[in-house]
Amino acid sequence: MKRRLFRQITTEWRTNLWLAVELLIVSVVLWYVMDNLNVKRMKYIQPKGFDISHCYLIKVGVINDNSPEFDSSERDIEQDYLTLLERIQIRPEIEAAAYSLNSYPYNGSNNGTNFFIDSLSTLGAGPIDRMATPDFPRVFRYSGKNGESPEQLAKIMAENPQSFFASGDILSLGDGDKMENYIGRTFENHGNGYREVVLMGMLNTVKYTDFHDGDSDQSVLRPLLQGMYQYANELSVRVKDNMDNDFMENLMTSAKTSLRVGNLYIASVQSFDGIRESFVRNDVDQIKAFITGMVFLLINVFLGLLGTFWFRTQQRSEEIAIRRVNGATRQDISRRMLSEGLLLLTLITPVALILDFLITFLELNSYMGGYFTWERFILCAAVSYALIAIMIVLGIIFPAFKAMRTEPAIALQEE
Repeated sequence: MKRRLFRQITTEWRTNLWLAVELLIVSVVLWYVMDNLNVKRMKYIQPKGFDISHCYLIKVGVINDNSPEFDSSERDIEQDYLTLLERIQIRPEIEAAAYSLNSYPYNGSNNGTNFFIDSLSTLGAGPIDRMATPDFPRVFRYSGKNGESPEQLAKIMAENPQSFFASGDILSLGDGDKMENYIGRTFENHGNGYREVVLMGMLNTVKYTDFHDGDSDQSVLRPLLQGMYQYANELSVRVKDNMDNDFMENLMTSAKTSLRVGNLYIASVQSFDGIRESFVRNDVDQIKAFITGMVFLLINVFLGLLGTFWFRTQQRSEEIAIRRVNGATRQDISRRMLSEGLLLLTLITPVALILDFLITFLELNSYMGGYFTWERFILCAAVSYALIAIMIVLGIIFPAFKAMRTEPAIALQEE
């Protein structure tokens, strides 16, 4: 059976060559589409490194000196900010609260900074610089690579004002070197003036947004020193579980009384769910447009492949009739024709895999600091093979059954 099948494929080499080229192109295109979709899925499900559930952003305003409500008495603005923070923290529904400067998740405004140690320095404009009061890790539930809990990170920040944590390799490290090797070392920090700071630990990856490759999002977290509270443009809070009901309304009610400190007042409060939805909207729209385009491409590819084998099978009505006259059963004919199509697919698959591997070598779909993983490569190849095989089976089996239902004499007479 196998020898006869190979002999027939060899005899019809011109027709089969063009069919093999078509299968090769379809296989590579389909693998690329599957792999690209898989990359986007892997980026999305990668841990974000923070949690915004039950979190809210409070905007603190300052009364203008032209306002009749302006307090003209001599005040310590830093102390007013600290007092407001303390009043927020003692509210019964609040689990944690922190000031920060361009630091909260899904924030389009960022600060950069630079660190130096020995002959090493940070790359480009430097990592994202997140400066915040100690409770910031508790608000967004940051955690350390060595198992540090948000509470432990907050305690370290409170006890070590000249410290920082790093998320990712913020230095231009050499081969084999790791950022963890510099924990406990003193760095020169040239952001917002010169000072010496100590790397206290490594954070688990903190992504910039849901669709980013987390390993490419280098950032640092360090204490916002007293004297800089007045420059903090964010007050983030985490509300205790099951205490979200009417939180924003109750807070704005208190804003007019107990949360009014000097010339500071609560201007607005917003859920981080809404902030996230607004921030990722463009990414979501792009993903939807990409998926729509890929689905349209796949439909056209499948219809073309289905039509090729459908037409090919219809053209072989005479061959099917002759086989039936010679005693072949419908099962024998179906098995022979399906085997021929699937054998062609199997023969071109190694060539397609070589081309797929070249795409991986060029890192056209790279993510997480590097492209290649055998599991991902084999999974996409298996899915591509299975989908093409289904199209081949559908393109052969239906016209073949139709041809087999026609009497051999009629089929031969038509030919």
